[in-house]
Amino acid sequence: MNRYLSIVAMLSFLVVQTTRAETAASLYEDALALVESGDTLGGIVQLRNAVQKDRKHVPSWLLLAELNLDLGDPAFALHAARSREAERRF
Repeated sequence: MNRYLSIVAMLSFLVVQTTRAETAASLYEDALALVESGDTLGGIVQLRNAVQKDRKHVPSWLLLAELNLDLGDPAFALHAARSREAERRF
């Protein structure tokens, strides 16, 4: 019986983690944590994942634009800003 309870507990944990990782908001939070710890590129990856999940997630677009501008990629920063602008029109 204890073995089955352990398996159920482990599966429940995995489901919660998978669900959490799939939301744009949680990916944005992960990105913030990565950027604050000094991993800017990791943060950018998470932000790109976030906007793939939800094209209308404004905080992700704004931070993505800001980080790319800081890294010296104004073209992508402008793309991110324009992508957000295009989403607002519809």
